[in-house]
Amino acid sequence: MCRHLYVVSVNKHMEKFRLTFFANSTKRTITFILVSSTRLEAKGRPYYSGTMLGLTSPYQWTFLICMYTGYMMYIFNRRSFSFVIPTVVKNEGMTMSEIGQIVSSIAMAYSIGKFVCGMLADKLSPRLMFASGLFITGIVNVAFSISEPKYFTLLAFANGLMQGPGWPACAKIVRRWYSPKIFGSMWSLLSTSMNVPASIGPLLCAYVLDRNGGNWRMIMSLCGTVSCGFAAVAFFVLRDHPEDVGLTLAKITGDESLNEAKPEKETKETNKKAKQMTIKRIFSSFYTYVLCVGFLMSLFLKGVVDNWSSLYLIQNKGSNQLLSSSFMGMVEIGGLIGSILSGIISDRLVAVNGFTPKGQPRHNWLIACHVVLLGSFLSFSNFITDAEAQKMSLSISGFCIGFSMYSIINLVGVLAIENSAADISGSSHAYCALMGNIGIMLAGLPFSVMQQSLSWNGSFQVCQLSIVISLFLFVISQFTNCRIGDLIKED
Repeated sequence: MCRHLYVVSVNKHMEKFRLTFFANSTKRTITFILVSSTRLEAKGRPYYSGTMLGLTSPYQWTFLICMYTGYMMYIFNRRSFSFVIPTVVKNEGMTMSEIGQIVSSIAMAYSIGKFVCGMLADKLSPRLMFASGLFITGIVNVAFSISEPKYFTLLAFANGLMQGPGWPACAKIVRRWYSPKIFGSMWSLLSTSMNVPASIGPLLCAYVLDRNGGNWRMIMSLCGTVSCGFAAVAFFVLRDHPEDVGLTLAKITGDESLNEAKPEKETKETNKKAKQMTIKRIFSSFYTYVLCVGFLMSLFLKGVVDNWSSLYLIQNKGSNQLLSSSFMGMVEIGGLIGSILSGIISDRLVAVNGFTPKGQPRHNWLIACHVVLLGSFLSFSNFITDAEAQKMSLSISGFCIGFSMYSIINLVGVLAIENSAADISGSSHAYCALMGNIGIMLAGLPFSVMQQSLSWNGSFQVCQLSIVISLFLFVISQFTNCRIGDLIKED
């Protein structure tokens, strides 16, 4: 007969409590730390006794939740108009060309905003950037909800422009507050905040529209108002550096190798770095061009899948709207899982293999994802001939496309930050991501022109060729120096 006895004890300073339980003759004890690092370190004891997801600090947990929630609101604000387009067309009497103009203005403005803010992220407070961008885009959404249609394009452009600070600010905070050993995991986990609104947003908006008689303006206003409120929370919760709260990254993670240089030396080093041109340092590295091609290819394919796959399946594969939507759902599910696993697996590769003068441990998983993406794209375009009769094959192809495509997108972003010198990491990522935004634009009108000239098969062959080129460059880069913008030592 199994007997259990539980004992809970709390020390007199309320610093921790201990749960002790006995199962027959076996004793187990779990200790929970309740107070901040400063008090425990003053007593000469370790900061945090347990970890989950590699997070070793309450600050890390708080910032992760704050950034994840805040960036979901960024995405809701950016895509809220897309979610209600059918209702807007019906209620406001707008034409499809007018709707297309609004959607294009958001995409163009976001490309500009993200590039500029990526450059500024190396110089400005990421906390201020994140909070102010979220606040202003919320204000713009509220203004959109009470405006006449003739102002929609201008307000949509302003919305896209103010979306720019969100992701560069997250990237900087993650780099400063989280161990390099879990950088990929944190990046990938944060990136899933984009998938959540894309998955539940249309359903949520459809439900609200059904309940309130098709009042789309209320949805836009609600998104904006909630975002403004959370922007204030983010401003007071987030911090730029561990030093702002009396900590260092080494103290937070317990990794003494992360000890930073003394302030005096850091100031001299910063002045020395300022003398070297940022653009020259970024583009003097061959690896910059490899990452640019990776961004261009992966986001070009994402744009093709998002914009054209449903039409392709209906016109060429005998699909219907429901089956095409199911395919897109599998792409998003695969993307969600791929986003998370790409960071976890690549972090494990880094932990096992470490960084070397040539190549990068994350390339192993990145190259594997290229191969999967190429195979799944070939299956999607060549081997699936009847969508209705090959539902399972179509679903598997969609899942594999999403899994590998989002894995590549996330890892290329991680590499652009991780492999760059700390003082130009934001600028490096901004330049590389700019090529990704060009890829999204190429997936619009240019792809439609190409499809008319080359047919669907020819257009998808171009997509497959882009995967092969990116794969070749990442294989080559395994034998080259993958650092970007490291300082040249002066005698």
